[in-house]
Amino acid sequence: MSSRSAVVGVCALLALAVAVVFGRALRYPFITYDDHDYVWENPHVMHGLNAQDMAWAFTASHASNWHPLTWISHQLDWQLYGDWAGGHHLTNVLLHALTAMALFVVLRQMTGRPWHSAFVAALFAVHPLRVESVVWVAERKDVLSATFFVLILGAYVAYCRCGTGGVSRLLSYLLILALFALGLMAKPMLVTVPCVLLLLDYWPLARYSSRAAWKLVSEKVPLFCMSAVSCLVTLWAQSAALQTTVHYPLDARLANAVVSYTDYLRQFFCPVDLALFYKHDGICLPVWKVAGGVVVLLGVSALAFVWRRKRPYLAVGWLWYVGMLLPVIGLIQVGAQARADRYTYLPQIGIAIALTWSGDELSKRFSVSPVAVGLLSVLLLSTMATMAWTQVTYWQDDETLWRHALACTPDNATARSVLADGLLEGGRIAEALAERQAAVRLAPGDGPVRYNLAATLERAGRITEAVAAYEEALKLRPVYPKAHFNLANLLAGEGNIREAVAHYEAAIAEEPKYLKACQNLAWLLATSEPAEGGDPVRAIAMAERATHLPGGQSPLGLDVLAAAYAASGRFPDAIAAAERAQRLVSTTESADLAGQIEARLRLYRQGRVYRGAFVAQPPGV
Repeated sequence: MSSRSAVVGVCALLALAVAVVFGRALRYPFITYDDHDYVWENPHVMHGLNAQDMAWAFTASHASNWHPLTWISHQLDWQLYGDWAGGHHLTNVLLHALTAMALFVVLRQMTGRPWHSAFVAALFAVHPLRVESVVWVAERKDVLSATFFVLILGAYVAYCRCGTGGVSRLLSYLLILALFALGLMAKPMLVTVPCVLLLLDYWPLARYSSRAAWKLVSEKVPLFCMSAVSCLVTLWAQSAALQTTVHYPLDARLANAVVSYTDYLRQFFCPVDLALFYKHDGICLPVWKVAGGVVVLLGVSALAFVWRRKRPYLAVGWLWYVGMLLPVIGLIQVGAQARADRYTYLPQIGIAIALTWSGDELSKRFSVSPVAVGLLSVLLLSTMATMAWTQVTYWQDDETLWRHALACTPDNATARSVLADGLLEGGRIAEALAERQAAVRLAPGDGPVRYNLAATLERAGRITEAVAAYEEALKLRPVYPKAHFNLANLLAGEGNIREAVAHYEAAIAEEPKYLKACQNLAWLLATSEPAEGGDPVRAIAMAERATHLPGGQSPLGLDVLAAAYAASGRFPDAIAAAERAQRLVSTTESADLAGQIEARLRLYRQGRVYRGAFVAQPPGV
């Protein structure tokens, strides 16, 4: 078989393996965890490709990330597939297959070892830890940035083989810069690329033997500068998601980082109990576990250093793994997770390289026949592919996904809370409430979990308990506009107008553009008796303020404004506002709201104000 035929054959097998393991995801829906924010409730994505939303992709820090190329890929998918989740999954699977094939080709070019390269690419393709990145639509940034990462490596090999000058070398370098820029715009985790290229200079490219180290570093200065800019932009984009040192002090973050490095290693060799969310234990990690992690990290690092000349692949693979994980290891804590399977997507290629070349050396030392090595390789890959195939099945729907997460991590408050969201959506209120209560028991000091319990109690009609839970949430997290808003709704519904007004005002003070809070406060002030806390003058001010907020010129907003004008005796203004609301409601709102606006308009024409029982939104919502 010719060399070209062998390459084509290996690539075909890699594509087939990816299709078999991940293809069933094309039948799966979106999940509610982040997919809604990234795709199916994101208007900037759901408009498809257009100049305005592409500009948004480059200027926004939505979902605590700046990755414009990823947003554009989602926009293109919506343009092609609409709300068919299978199409969005298909793009992820295709990108993963492309990356696996390109990884094989590039490693083969760098090392001249086709079967070693094929094994590394195959292990990357079918390892169970890849499932989260490939099957989760919101993790498009992983598979997209990985494709650019491997293309960068390929361009770098071409650059290194262009000699010391010439147009082709310059073009190769410019291509590296362009691909790196695109990769950073897909996911900033690629900031470690310059360091990876320096590792490849050591092995397998062996450039240190013919060039001074400072020259190899200096040629990568533009890449390091791009990485620095990307880091600054990422810190800006993730500022809202950065956890404070109160929640995760430095010693807790260091301990978690050490344990995560060793846990990722364990999962590479024994990928069981994989979950979408691993809770952060903070300073509660066992001392033995942290100490064991330190011993493993120092021990492997020492071996890699001692054997750096005799076994350079071990040092390169290990440093690849440690270095590429550094941006997401939790030294700067973003979010509440301890670690995540998706973070291993590119770093563990280094472990696969070290394992493959070490295995080859051992097989030769102990005279293991090539046939036996081949059979063992096939057995290992088949086992990993089977485990990955099984892992994919857990993503078939939200409930299956989170029940599996709880089976792997029973004391996971986040998993229970997100599972409860899905149960509520399906109308299974009692089951959702049980999960909320379990989550609060696991994380009693967490304000958002407590908030979710309150909202579920409210949904179950247990109003007194819901009020108490909202109040407890506000004690745990005093700045909490949604909690103030929901508590105000309940208090108003119970007739406690003055306290409800105070909580609406607190919500607006914390979030000045909180449209619903402005509308509800204006409505309450307009439709309540003065003795109970009504205040027509303040009602007008708040209603007019609401109409200047995005979405405020709606039938609801105008209905609120009309009620405020009427309460102050300005009936001509009330009639004009209500008539405008009536003209709009015929095409944009329900017939029920149209009837209510008509009934109130008749009152205003008679010179009468509207008084009615308060509901959680202006009437009709």
